[in-house]
Amino acid sequence: MSTPIPPAPARKPKRLGPFPDAIGPYVPSRLLGSGGMAGVYLCTGPDGEEVAVKWLNRATPRLRQRFAREARAMLRVSHPD
Repeated sequence: MSTPIPPAPARKPKRLGPFPDAIGPYVPSRLLGSGGMAGVYLCTGPDGEEVAVKWLNRATPRLRQRFAREARAMLRVSHPD
């Protein structure tokens, strides 16, 4: 008989700034998740399509560089959808 794995301890949610009314042309409806660098929001685009948009918590030069590096890496990802 195997020993069940205990659940992970609850993590205190990261504190984000005020919920944005709009992120460019995208209107956020809810927070999907957050980390040390940003929050990810479920948004509706101008065409009505739902998308996930990452919004930086703090726009320091270092975080902007890190975000730009992440965006460049995502451009190299290929997926059939």
